[in-house]
Amino acid sequence: MNSSGLALVVLTCAEMARQGASMREVVEEARRACAETKMVALFDTMKYLARGGRISPAIAVAAGFLRVKPILTFRDGEIIRAGLVRSREEGIVRLLRFLEAMGKLREVIVSHSTTQEELALFLERLKSSYPGQVDRVFDMGAALGVHGGPGMIVVAARRAG
Repeated sequence: MNSSGLALVVLTCAEMARQGASMREVVEEARRACAETKMVALFDTMKYLARGGRISPAIAVAAGFLRVKPILTFRDGEIIRAGLVRSREEGIVRLLRFLEAMGKLREVIVSHSTTQEELALFLERLKSSYPGQVDRVFDMGAALGVHGGPGMIVVAARRAG
């Protein structure tokens, strides 16, 4: 999940280095970018989180029975629950609200393991709220996707300074 947030930091620093910034400037920007970057993810199920040891199997079974979908984020380097929703639509709304709560954004990256149709609808809504700030969309790689399963949408955003 954190690869999207790391991508924001790395891509920013790589661009600075390409433009001739000093090592000190790049390191300072990396620290600033880390502090300004937040991530949130919507999962379709907790089954894969349990298989990967991220949550207990009992919680995954209960969540499946209740048909809830987790929303996770990071706080102080730890993955924490940011909420539970009952539908994909409610989850999408929660992702958008998370971004709204961050204030003015500099850049947004989306990574996913969802369908192209759902991704297109999400990106349409996201880009209407943040025109010109959603530059990159990545398919979730197998190593990360195995822990989240199909239907995952991860959003990483950097606040404007």
